[in-house]
Amino acid sequence: MRNLLKHISSAGLLICSNHVFATVKCVSSYTGDSSNVTAPVVSPPINASIPGFSWSGAANSLTVGTSFTSWQTADNIYSVFTCTQGKLDGAPYPATYIAPAIPPISGMFYTLNGVTYSIFPTKAPGIGYIVGAADPAKSYTPLGFSPNFMLNGQGYVGMGLKYFIQFVITGSLKTGTYIIPAQTVANIQLRDETNSAAYAFNLNLASTTISIKASTCTANTGNLNITLPSVNSINLASIGSLSLPTPFSLSLSCPSSLNVYMTFTDNNNPSNTSNLLSLKSSSTASGIGVQIKKADGSLVKFGPDSANKGTTNQFLLMNNMTGNQVFPFSAYIVRTGNMMPGSLAAIATFTFSYQ
Repeated sequence: MRNLLKHISSAGLLICSNHVFATVKCVSSYTGDSSNVTAPVVSPPINASIPGFSWSGAANSLTVGTSFTSWQTADNIYSVFTCTQGKLDGAPYPATYIAPAIPPISGMFYTLNGVTYSIFPTKAPGIGYIVGAADPAKSYTPLGFSPNFMLNGQGYVGMGLKYFIQFVITGSLKTGTYIIPAQTVANIQLRDETNSAAYAFNLNLASTTISIKASTCTANTGNLNITLPSVNSINLASIGSLSLPTPFSLSLSCPSSLNVYMTFTDNNNPSNTSNLLSLKSSSTASGIGVQIKKADGSLVKFGPDSANKGTTNQFLLMNNMTGNQVFPFSAYIVRTGNMMPGSLAAIATFTFSYQ
């Protein structure tokens, strides 16, 4: 990405000086007539803005990738690279591209009208943006990790641009007022036959303010040390046999009505999505594991350490919860194979999600 940004910078110098070596030009005939050769007129930077807005609700009620139409700005500009006389020529074709100003968020995408967009960071927690651009008569090209082609312009009097910038949820929203700073989000380029940006200008996003009031609860339970009973191959006679339960509870306080969800995570193996908690490497016993049951007797399945709505194996703890509540659970030793004596230790973490 460092090389890309240097390349864009040099393109900016070409804009300022109308560099004589740029091979994209306006000619009186797009077949290549060299008479009356002029440089195209290049748009000044476009300064887009999204009005400030407020949002309030449960902290995790919006899934990653959620957006609203009010979180968008869009415009059509019909002349961004224009010939005041003649038509564009560039042997073989001048073409417009959209290039990112910064790298997108790795592995995070948003689908809009069947098109997949990379999401870029805004510096506000839980909020990113997507960008689409195109000729006004064409479908949007998404801004991605590298420059993307938009349109060939051979023989055109000028080339236009339509664009949109839209905010997208990237994680849990946190209460606060956030100023998204003014920033360049994309570079619009007119490339020559060497695939270099002969002319370019920036698409900028003006500073905007976002106010978030995200409702959460308070976990009253800190770290718990649970002592499990001693077991042997007699009282755990077969695979799947369980020890006596060791009860424990988690306490939560909610100042306003919220739907509370929860996920347990295997600290030793965070990608574990089974109902068996793995043992720490310091454990010397084998042929056994740990399971957790909810108050209704169903087994807990483990999932990622995430409060995002829809996290794998996230389960409902209570709908419309207010005030203080205590939630009982039980831990068990379970036989998983041939038992060998020794010590056992395992760690699970828990994450609440407010929806």
